[in-house]
Order: sequence, then structure tokens, then C-alpha cells
Amino acid sequence: MAEINPQISTTAVISWQSRDTLKYLAEPDPKHNTLTFKTRVDKTSSLFEICVPLYLKLTEKRTPKVSVILCIPLSTIQTFSCENLPTVPQPVRAKLSSHVLSLDFKLNENITVLIPLYTKEQPAQGKTQSGVVLDNIREISQIKSFSVYIDHSALFEAQLHEIRNAMNGGHYRFTRKRQLDLQSLYQGEGAKIAHLLPQPEQALRAQFEELPAYDEEEKLGKESQKRRELEERVATLEKEKIRLEKALHDQQQAGQALEKRIATAEGDIEALKKDIETATKEIEELQKQNDKINFEGYDGRLWEVEQGLDEVGEQYRDLKDNMVTQENLKDFGEDFKRDIGKRIMGDDD
Repeated sequence: MAEINPQISTTAVISWQSRDTLKYLAEPDPKHNTLTFKTRVDKTSSLFEICVPLYLKLTEKRTPKVSVILCIPLSTIQTFSCENLPTVPQPVRAKLSSHVLSLDFKLNENITVLIPLYTKEQPAQGKTQSGVVLDNIREISQIKSFSVYIDHSALFEAQLHEIRNAMNGGHYRFTRKRQLDLQSLYQGEGAKIAHLLPQPEQALRAQFEELPAYDEEEKLGKESQKRRELEERVATLEKEKIRLEKALHDQQQAGQALEKRIATAEGDIEALKKDIETATKEIEELQKQNDKINFEGYDGRLWEVEQGLDEVGEQYRDLKDNMVTQENLKDFGEDFKRDIGKRIMGDDD
């Protein structure tokens, strides 16, 4: 693509998230000065700069006003967006106009902090206000997400969108080696990279932030207890599952045996039905045979026998009344037997 050469230099304010607080760096030292946002995108450089005026202690016995440069090589930017800010926060409104562009950065690595070559290895403030500013710079150097606010300009917006589009197209990703021309900075006196160490309280706060809060610790304890309870419940359910599977297997086997017994019983019932049908037919056949027998003759003979018995009874009573002899009774008995036999056999002769 064609080389772009946007040149932006304008007043800026930085904001970043510090724990639960949104912090701003708007006032350098002296306070009436301003931070300056610059673009250096050309054939030799491709970076953003934020110059922060303050007083630093130098190697010589003097404390001139200098600017710490916050250097953002384009190759270190992961995401970059530019948009009009609908509502301008008070710290930003105090330094900028009512129309503001918000540049939101997310970096792959921390911001590079540049200081003059003639300052001490570890920067130290030359004045009280510079100490406050330096502490903010130290904190900014430890983060990777922040925002820069500048006055809105149609030209600035177009140039920044052009840079963003070039970055999204993969441009400036491998240009870092030619970005930092340290010797040419600070009017040719040279610059060096400042390795700002966190202040003791800042380091302690960072360590504290890594530790879980009390409520988080309590929450973790409850979650751990809940996890143990769930694990115990799962183990219990596994045992119950094994028990139920065994019971189901036993029931299936018992069911198979029962099915065999039922099948045998059904066979027995079918055989019994056949036996009953056979017996029923035999009974019906016997009934038919019985219907052909003539019982009328037998009934008449039995009636005659009954009449004969009645007559014998009368004769017996007569004999008793007449006081017959033993010999007469014997003859009478013999006659009676013969008479009864004839009647039963149907011989009336």
C-alpha cells in the first residue's frame, strides 16, 4: 500500500482503570501545561507518542523541565478504535473542548517509557507535583489497556481511521526494529528506556489484587464444599445405580423363570381343557345311552312289591292278634318269600 504520513500533534488526556476506579492523567507539572499526543508514521517510524511534561532529577545539579515520552509502537497494538465521545468526563472537559475523540488502545505489551539520556537511571521527581505525575506514569507503564482523549477534528479522525485500517490490513506489524531512534530524541541529546519499578505500596496492592477477596475466598470455600458434596452424591448414585442394575438383572432372570412356569401351566391347562372336553363327550354319550333304557316295567314291579309288603304287614298283624303257633309262622314265612320272589321277577303264575 502507499505510505501514509499523518502528522498529528494535539493536547491529550489519558484514562485507565485502576481496580474499581477510572483514573485520569490530565495535568502535568507545571499544571498549566498539557500532555501532547503525537503521531510519527513515516518511512522511518511508525508509532504514537504521548509527551508528559514534568521535572526530573538529572545527573547534574539541576532540575530542568523535561518531558517523559510514552511510546506506543504500532506493532505492539492489539486493538485500536477511534470514536466521538458522546459524554465528556469532567477531567477531560477541563483540558479539552466539548467535542472529543476517544482513542481506545489494547496492547500486546506494556507502554515503553522514554526519558532523557542525562537523567538518573531510576527517574525521581524534582518537585512535589512531578512526583504525583511520575506515580501515574509508573502505574500506566504497568497496564495494557487505556484510552487517550483528544480534541475532535475531522482531519484527525480521518487520519486515525486511515492508520487503523492500515493496521487491520496487517501493515506495521513487523516494523518495530526501525521505530525507536533514541539518539535523535530530546534535541539530539538522546533518550533511554526507563524501567520504572512499582512503588512498594503499588507492588503490595498488585499482590493484594492477585489474592482473592474475603468474600471470594468464602465463595471459593463454599464452592469447594459444594463440589465435595456433589462428588459424594455422585459416588452414592453410582452405588445405587449398580444396586439397581443388579436388581433389574435378578428380576429379569426371575421373570424368565416365571415365563417358563407360566408356559408350562398354560400347557397343563390346555391338556386339562382337552380332558374336560373328552369327559364331557363321554358323559353326553352315557346320557344318550341312559335315555334309551325303559324304566317303566321296573317301576310297576316295585309298586307291586310295596303293595305286597303292605299286605304282609296286615297278615302279620292278624297273626299276632290271633296268636298263631310257631309252625304256622314258619309256613307263612316260606310262602311270603316265594311270593315276593315271584313278584320281583315278574312271574305271576
